[in-house]
Amino acid sequence: MSIQHRIIQLIGSVMTVKKTVAPSKLLVEDLGFDSIMMVELMGAVEDEFDVIITVDEASRIKTVQHLLDAVDERLPAPRQAA
Repeated sequence: MSIQHRIIQLIGSVMTVKKTVAPSKLLVEDLGFDSIMMVELMGAVEDEFDVIITVDEASRIKTVQHLLDAVDERLPAPRQAA
């Protein structure tokens, strides 16, 4: 399962009203996230991917794509076959 698919599933599990989730969607304005939902989402993402997203970084995450980028930046690079 891709990182994007896993993150979209996590977003869907936190949302109280089901809406279409896409990378361009704004978490607050389009998907209805409030501060409590954002904290819950960041915790779920950290648990799922074993990464740490600081409060400062979380405050800059506005879209689904921003969240995808933040996770991708924190994941180890895939190893190249020798």
